[in-house]
Amino acid sequence: MTADCDAEEMGPGAFPVAEVHKIALLDCRLANTDRNASNVLARREGGAWRLYPIDHGYVLPANFSDINFEWTFWPQVRRPRGV
Repeated sequence: MTADCDAEEMGPGAFPVAEVHKIALLDCRLANTDRNASNVLARREGGAWRLYPIDHGYVLPANFSDINFEWTFWPQVRRPRGV
């Protein structure tokens, strides 16, 4: 997958709400317990940022004792879609 950068390089403020929600929903459904900004690739398409999750090595864990969803700290996750 080609990308312009990863989310860690950009900081979360540049990304559209719908793109952040997309990552959050995927991680919740798969119980991806180790999503961090360096394994979310970002690519500019048609003037807007698109996010692409990579690295799913910690999905469907036996327990949820060590969960890290970096996107929980991103402001877009609390905004309704379309805002």
